[in-house]
Amino acid sequence: MNKLILIIAALVLLVGGFFMLNNYIYEEKQADEVTTSPSERDVYIDHFEDVSIELAFDYLAGPDGYEIEDITSDVSGEAKELEVVKAYRIINGKEKLELENTEGPREGPPSILVMVFKNDLQQSASMWVDAFSRFSNIELVLGDVNRDVVVGGSECSTIHHRWIVCDRQRCCCKR
Repeated sequence: MNKLILIIAALVLLVGGFFMLNNYIYEEKQADEVTTSPSERDVYIDHFEDVSIELAFDYLAGPDGYEIEDITSDVSGEAKELEVVKAYRIINGKEKLELENTEGPREGPPSILVMVFKNDLQQSASMWVDAFSRFSNIELVLGDVNRDVVVGGSECSTIHHRWIVCDRQRCCCKR
């Protein structure tokens, strides 16, 4: 009986030692290889700046990040009563690629549109929003809203998720 217990104990030690040695050798082999673990999203921070309209910000770029498109020429004819100084669309790169490769009608992915208009009439932000309500969602406001605030020294009308900043030369609308 004692011999049987000794044989079983020797077998357990031998099998356990084999697995420990095998694990050690495997880890040593892996240590020589350079491994990179994929991140959750393939992004990095990039900086956007347009000095002509004094617009600058940081954003997530890269394959899983955002792309910024200058769409000024595309929207210039849209606003007949206004001169569009600049227009940018910020859109997720993967969703943009999917949209471009889709055939037939479909809803576009979420995007941020920044439009800068010439403010020839030198209107305040509140006056501009009333005059050009199609570029804001002023008609959806229920109740009283503080329409005029100051942002960076310029008057700004804040209407829910859009903002409009006006100075003597231009108005900037973000949707």
